Amino acid sequence: MELRQALEQLEAAAPGPNEAAAVLGYAAAAELALDEPALAGPLRRSLLLLAAGGDPHRELDPAGRAVQGLAEELRELVPDETLARAYAHVRAQARGLSVLDEVAAVLEADPGAGRTALALALLGGELAGEVP
Repeated sequence: MELRQALEQLEAAAPGPNEAAAVLGYAAAAELALDEPALAGPLRRSLLLLAAGGDPHRELDPAGRAVQGLAEELRELVPDETLARAYAHVRAQARGLSVLDEVAAVLEADPGAGRTALALALLGGELAGEVP
């Protein structure tokens, strides 16, 4: 399925801001040339933080230690400009989709929010056994 079609389906489901951010983070991750070996350590540490906080299969908290720890480590792996370009591409695909376009604009403009959404996507993908 193409990105635009997936975004249209998500928009129709009326996602909350966290869900929208995580999906857009997943789409941005697909645009980034992430170094999987370099990402392995930060993901492992994030999973350990998640497990230390209780059930590792509970809903991810964007403000939680596991997500924020991974977001902080992503600062070294993904420069602000590269992250903004990835979200700009995703936002171009979300044009005209009110909720997703608005969330994508925030993620594109705010590197901290963009990294948190990327961390949500990567950690969620790791838990689900999927790699963006």
